Amino acid sequence: MTLYKWRTLFLVILILLTSGPSWAQGAPSASFERTFHIGDPEIRNLGKLRQGNQIGIYLESPVGTHIVTIERKLGSSGWVHSCDAHEQFGTTCAWTDNIDKVGSSAYRYIPGVPHNRAEWLGWTDTADKQQVFTLIIYYEAGP
Repeated sequence: MTLYKWRTLFLVILILLTSGPSWAQGAPSASFERTFHIGDPEIRNLGKLRQGNQIGIYLESPVGTHIVTIERKLGSSGWVHSCDAHEQFGTTCAWTDNIDKVGSSAYRYIPGVPHNRAEWLGWTDTADKQQVFTLIIYYEAGP
């Protein structure tokens, strides 16, 4: 092999080793989506938040797994927002229990319950009960 080929091969191997397969980076093994209307009974009103209300939804992945993240799907209602560490439209959510909050994500584990159950926290600034939004729940094997 020429020096050029060896160098190219070395760079390819280096890129593969540093990027690694997705399973080596702790990527979730599965996901599912749940679609809600703001007026659905599963949505808990957690109180007034500026011009809107903070909301919470309990979600569950299969037994023997644990939730690794919950995201609001792009293209969902623009009137529903995730609570996270970032201010949006001048609003941040009030976390009443930061102990089980996961990073800056918009969900927290439920104290005393296996981590296949979590509560997504968000807020809405509309009274239109027909607004639709979708959450993507990512989970992987393990307690």
